Amino acid sequence: MAAAKVYVVPVPGCEQEVEALKAKARTLGFVVVCDGKPLSDYESCIKSANFVLLPLCAAASQDGSLDEIFAEVRAIGGKIVGVWPDGAPSSVLPASLSTFGYSVIRAEVADLKRVLVDGERIWLEPNGKPRKAPPTPRHKG
Repeated sequence: MAAAKVYVVPVPGCEQEVEALKAKARTLGFVVVCDGKPLSDYESCIKSANFVLLPLCAAASQDGSLDEIFAEVRAIGGKIVGVWPDGAPSSVLPASLSTFGYSVIRAEVADLKRVLVDGERIWLEPNGKPRKAPPTPRHKG
């Protein structure tokens, strides 16, 4: 069986969090796709990944360009997982993550395993307490 693949979104200003998240994904046996590629190359990266991991550093909460990425991931059936970095001071999510996100977790190997390996959908605050999951969008028609 081939190893599952993750794409860690290289959010500008979050380089340390991105590298830490890649290391933790590799610890679980995941292949990190597009390692070292710029954010502008995201299209091929999201298509080759089973999960898209977004480090929820301060810069990610303010980056409006992520909306387009999230919408494309969702359109191809991908799963976006927001990941709070260690010691995250805030629980502010990018607005589109509430619409398109699969889960929001801490940067703990145990939480990553629950979502990426066991398939759980969990929504956590940076301190590990449960967060209310946003309503699932419904298509009318």
